[in-house]
Amino acid sequence: MSKRLPRTNAEYLRDILDATTKLKELIQGMDYESFQEDWRTYHAAFSLLEIIGEASGRITAEFQHGT
Repeated sequence: MSKRLPRTNAEYLRDILDATTKLKELIQGMDYESFQEDWRTYHAAFSLLEIIGEASGRITAEFQHGT
């Protein structure tokens, strides 16, 4: 089994950008009530927010603080 190289900050930032773009497209044109009532969209949005949160948490402290 081959070992995978650690992911870079740039890859995590790309994950955040991709998930943000998908989230925007997913909920575009929906009002809050429609969003709440559509469980598929709600859960898809939640998954994208999880990706954003996970990727954000993996960006190095040095990068976050510009050091």
